[in-house]
Amino acid sequence: MASTVTTIAAATGALSWIWFDFIWTRKLSALSFCSGAVAGLVGITPASGFVAPWAAIVIGSFTAISCNLWCRCKKRIGLDDSFDAFSVHGFGGFIGNVLTGIFAQKWVGLLDGTAIDGGWLEHNWIQVAYQLGSSIAIAAWSFGISVIILYLINRVPCLRLRQTEEDEALGGDFVEMGEVGYMLLISEPEAEPTQNTVPLGVLPNGTQISISDGMSNPMAYEGLRKKSLDFRNGNSSHPGHKAQKKESEMSTFSETRGDFLPTVYKTPPV
Repeated sequence: MASTVTTIAAATGALSWIWFDFIWTRKLSALSFCSGAVAGLVGITPASGFVAPWAAIVIGSFTAISCNLWCRCKKRIGLDDSFDAFSVHGFGGFIGNVLTGIFAQKWVGLLDGTAIDGGWLEHNWIQVAYQLGSSIAIAAWSFGISVIILYLINRVPCLRLRQTEEDEALGGDFVEMGEVGYMLLISEPEAEPTQNTVPLGVLPNGTQISISDGMSNPMAYEGLRKKSLDFRNGNSSHPGHKAQKKESEMSTFSETRGDFLPTVYKTPPV
């Protein structure tokens, strides 16, 4: 039963997230599908041995949509949550644990010889309170211990948790490993598309999003590296680099012209 409800919750979570996103974006995103599947898996984890297959549909769908809404909310409040780690795993796990107190049933537990009192479906009204209390306790413990561990790590030389603004602008993969698989380029509004890039779309304000495949031409690495080092060392010719530090310049290789064409994009002010 555990494997059955896990599969069902992952599937319904994926479909719920992708169609909920479609309402707002009119796009069927593969990222939405994967995020929904993960949210469904997270939500069903505490309930997998205690709920029926039909309940897995509800849990997977409700958890995915709840996580989706939280992801939208955290962007509005400016919460820095890389890869939506907390938004899916933390928030989704909290929701799934509470829903277990609603949908848990005795007969499911007895399939492997486990006797349980069930949840609201079995008129065990106190179970949700137990689940909510345990969720809060686990969240508080995890948060507190994580803060202590991360604080200690951050005090160790060369293990600083947050990158500098310049390193974030260049990208962690390049700064930490010296290579990039692709470069996401964000132009100024109404700017002409950079050559040798693949456009991904245009935002309402005219900003163009495109991608340049750094793997397709190794020479792009050297150009990016030179531009990046110039930027970090303050040697760039772009006046905005030295004056306001609000713009940074990256280049992509043009096979037709044989040189590097700059794309300027905004970065947060220092």
